Amino acid sequence: MIGKTTVPGQEQNIFLAQMECFTSCVLTYLNRNGCDPRLLLLDYWNFNYEKKTILSSKNAHDLPLGYLYGVEVSFVKGTVEKLEELVKKGDSAINLCSASKLDYFPRRFLDMESSGFWHAILITGMEEETGSYVVSDPVVNVVTRLTPGELTAASVAKIKQDELLMFALSQVREGFQAPDIKTVLRYCSKRNAQHYRGGAKDFLPGGPGSAGGGDADKWEIWRERFRKKSTSGLAAWQQFEHDLTDSAQWPDGRRSAWIKLNTMMMTSVAQLRSKIWGIYKDLADKGEAWEQEGQEQIDAIIKLWNIMQLLLQKYDIRSKRGDGRAIEAATAHIGRIRDAELRFLDWLQESLGEGAHPVAIG
Repeated sequence: MIGKTTVPGQEQNIFLAQMECFTSCVLTYLNRNGCDPRLLLLDYWNFNYEKKTILSSKNAHDLPLGYLYGVEVSFVKGTVEKLEELVKKGDSAINLCSASKLDYFPRRFLDMESSGFWHAILITGMEEETGSYVVSDPVVNVVTRLTPGELTAASVAKIKQDELLMFALSQVREGFQAPDIKTVLRYCSKRNAQHYRGGAKDFLPGGPGSAGGGDADKWEIWRERFRKKSTSGLAAWQQFEHDLTDSAQWPDGRRSAWIKLNTMMMTSVAQLRSKIWGIYKDLADKGEAWEQEGQEQIDAIIKLWNIMQLLLQKYDIRSKRGDGRAIEAATAHIGRIRDAELRFLDWLQESLGEGAHPVAIG
């Protein structure tokens, strides 16, 4: 075998949530390399609206892997020869692909691809004897092998047929010293609150692109390009509210499909909210009173998400009967969720923000 060729067992896969294939690959990579994946999730509270779909994810350029773990990340376009070069160096790669073109991927899980979303798989090594690559797919908890031809056939690259779109992951940055947990908690809670408001201009010390030179320039160009395309936090809520208002004019079938998709995604968002809070509780160790205060806020937030699902379903049913009044209750409820989440994020930042913050943000 070539490169880092310890084939992970399925128990090393970490599936985060629906529509979280990229971050699931990152978490699996961290788990395989002996890092604590929970630290990354401290920084993962978000609200996205992309392709008319509610998401909880943060984009790749917003993940502070360099700061938290000393992991270098770079966006790579290249052929399988470039992938082989990466693997021989000991890097792993997250490959962007079409799930429908992967033979092992269950057909029943392909619903989201029709909405235009790509899939991501983690490439961890290469078998010298066969030339096949070792692949982890945490979404379906699979560890398998794919040939260069299979990887190319599944690629989402549109211009060059033999091109792969990848993120190279390299560990560990030379001289890296992990920040202590209190610093991490302050850093992540502050980033969450600022990112949600859309005011964070991420400063990731020694993070992605820190190798310098042309690679760093390409990374920054890529970050800015995708940042302009992405919508998070308050801006995402504005787009969602705009579509909700417009949906009153949509055909019944289109509106029902949109509501069905987004109410399903709201369940995933709510589950991830609880998971992130659970990690804060485990790592902050702030005492029973602090935990109770935070839990009450989380419970209220989850309840608000559940109510939003019911309001959208009621709106869908009544709209088909010619009664569009239910949209008003759903639209008004957006502000309740948004404000409750902002209050929680501000409370979390303030309650963990004792002492000077050593990392500049925003």
